[in-house]
Amino acid sequence: MGLVALGAVLRFGTLDARSYWLDEVDTVGLLQEGFVGMLSRLAEPGGGGPVYFFVAWPWAQVFGSSEVALRSLSALFGTATVPVAYWATRELASRRAGVIAAALAATAPLLVWQSQEVRPYALLVLLGGVSFALFLRARRAPDGGAPAAWAVASVLLVATNYVAAFMVAVEALLLLREHAERRVRIAVLAAGAATAALIPLVLEGREGGLAQLPDESGILRRLLVLPAEFLAGPQPPLQVLTPVVAGLIALVAVLLIIRRADRAEQGAAGLAAGIGAASILLAAVFSLSGSDLVLTRYLSEVWIPAAAVASVGFATAGASRWGPVAAGALCALFAVIVVATAWEPKFDREDWRGAARAVGTASAKRAIVVSPGRGPAAFAYYRPQARAMTPSGGEVSEIVYVAFPSSVQGIGRKPQSPPAEAVAAAPAGFTVVEQERHEFFTLARLRSERPVRVTIEGLAAAVPGSEPAFFLEPVRAEVRP
Repeated sequence: MGLVALGAVLRFGTLDARSYWLDEVDTVGLLQEGFVGMLSRLAEPGGGGPVYFFVAWPWAQVFGSSEVALRSLSALFGTATVPVAYWATRELASRRAGVIAAALAATAPLLVWQSQEVRPYALLVLLGGVSFALFLRARRAPDGGAPAAWAVASVLLVATNYVAAFMVAVEALLLLREHAERRVRIAVLAAGAATAALIPLVLEGREGGLAQLPDESGILRRLLVLPAEFLAGPQPPLQVLTPVVAGLIALVAVLLIIRRADRAEQGAAGLAAGIGAASILLAAVFSLSGSDLVLTRYLSEVWIPAAAVASVGFATAGASRWGPVAAGALCALFAVIVVATAWEPKFDREDWRGAARAVGTASAKRAIVVSPGRGPAAFAYYRPQARAMTPSGGEVSEIVYVAFPSSVQGIGRKPQSPPAEAVAAAPAGFTVVEQERHEFFTLARLRSERPVRVTIEGLAAAVPGSEPAFFLEPVRAEVRP
């Protein structure tokens, strides 16, 4: 229970520390629609699996759409993952290994990250762990109810994220290879039939919603980043050093399995590693057809099998005290990463809430220019009275330019500071009255003595090459609390 409580504190304690990022705002928009409208959107290309939304929609109707209200559902899923990690690893190896796996799940930066966003990936990790645990139970007791329970969990898993079909396929093949019992065959057939029914949605997502890779080198880079993000999360402090240190500690577990574990422990670790590696390999092979499936969030369902491998190594009796010491060091490093990055804006250092508040309340009609324009929906969420500007523009007495760094975040990529200036030159009739560089963005405020007609073309000329987003906002428009 102590580890569950620790996991809850790390997840619930800072739910509102970061503003929504772009993908979260897309999810919020879905959840604010009627139930039928939401289903229609999910059926569109790239709509994603429906299970998370089936749960999140009634949650949003009851608790609202604030960061804390909606993220708390993911935090619940993330907290529940802690005992599931214990259960799965105990089924795989031992109670001692299960406790270590629970400790890793409670503190893991990636799992805390996913537990604090309005996206389906915390649920994906949870269901991936349940599917893995029930697979292990069905493998040990094929004549009971475990095969049917595994089939149900696996269908829910795939319907949460279609890429999880690779993990389910690997588990199904292993069950069929080891057991010929009627219950197992029926369970695998049922899971296969339900997964096959989702194929049209998978193909639509492939055409409309999955990122496209330029070539095989993109897949290779993602395969290299995957273990780093599994260990240190998407935005660790000291982008290269932290994952390397975490990786070296995890390597201790691998060496303990090779050198100190008995055959049963080696077999258990090999089984979990094989399921995870095969799932990732299948996703990589499928990605060669053009769709980018090798993304950490898409493959999060294999996190618990991967953690189980490390836990078996740390828990082996032959490790003496070094196994638990290394496990404790890894958990401590995880906790430091979580605390150190708790207030760091997600993805590209985009603090949309902070920028929206810095814009302030207008005393006259104004235009707002956000660059780069990769997240206009996220900015507009926090300024609900802002409307996208048409090319013809409108008459305003104030212009606010908000500029974010142009770089893309990620492990191995140095975060950039916001530009020194948000606007290069004032449009005709306007004077710069404020230009302030904040931690994550730069803001410039321009005013004119009388209303002046501005257009998208004229406003864009002041920030060349950034492809900004343009808004018009009425007098006394306020920011969302």
